[in-house]
This record gives sequence, C-alpha cells and structure tokens, in this order.
Amino acid sequence: MIPLVDIVFTLLIIFMIIAPMIHKGIEVQVPESSVGSMMPDHEYHIVSITQSGELWLDNQAVTLESLQEHLQSLPQEETLYIQSDANVPYGQVVSVLTFLKEHGFQRVGLVTTPQSEDAQ
Repeated sequence: MIPLVDIVFTLLIIFMIIAPMIHKGIEVQVPESSVGSMMPDHEYHIVSITQSGELWLDNQAVTLESLQEHLQSLPQEETLYIQSDANVPYGQVVSVLTFLKEHGFQRVGLVTTPQSEDAQ
C-alpha cells in the first residue's frame, strides 16, 4: 500500500509542476502594451491569429466557418480573447473581432504582453 501512495504523490507533484506551464492557444508574438490587466484565473477561450493568418480556437486550427460551429457550444456571456501576432494586419484582427460580435459575444478582449521599461 505504501508504494502506491508514493506513486500517487509523485504523480501529484509532477502535475503540480507541469500545470502552470500549460497554456491555451498557440504561441504567437503578441504586441506590447503599457495598459491592461492579467488573464483571468478561471476557464477562458482564446482565438489566435498567426503571422501567416491561420485561425486557432484554443489549440485547434479553425476557419471562420468552422469557428462558428465551435462558438455555438460556448455561452455568449463568456469573455473571448483574441491573441494576434504583432505582424498580422489590423484589418484581419478587426474582421475576427467583428465576426465574434456578430455571433453574440459582446465581451471580447485583446491579449498583449506588458510593455518593457526600456520602451517607455
């Protein structure tokens, strides 16, 4: 019985270490901003736009058409976040924002990184 408890505690420690490293969305180089707030601690969903213009919902590649299907399973009161590469044209970000608003999501946030002290 003791070895089983040791294994369970070891797995628990591993998951406690790995869990903060796991994040939603895909890795993109988001722009810097000196204003904003931290991401919430509760469950949230991120729509990512890569430098090449690909759309992702959390960790799944989507198109605008398939994004609509995925959005139907989410409550419209939820806040969605748009995480866009800094080199993506502004018009593409606006079109995704407009798409989300047209489908009932009125709470949409933009993901940025904190501005470094050197840039100020």
